[in-house]
Amino acid sequence: MKFTATMITSATEAAPNDKGPYFKDAQGKPVRTLDGLKTDAKGQLVLPRVFTDGTPGTFLLRLTTADGAAFTLTLKVA
Repeated sequence: MKFTATMITSATEAAPNDKGPYFKDAQGKPVRTLDGLKTDAKGQLVLPRVFTDGTPGTFLLRLTTADGAAFTLTLKVA
């Protein structure tokens, strides 16, 4: 199964966030959306390492399947 992972601004507004937690692209630059993530042989989704930019607070990570189902996780940065 394929997924998209996006750091979003709010549960009702799925726009990508511009601060807080992020992933790194192939060049090591911060990105807040990853497309084409796949589950492993056991059906588990393993995300790449998540980094922070030093901004504390509560942030949201939305996982969306190719058919549009979504699940939102809360991330807390201290």
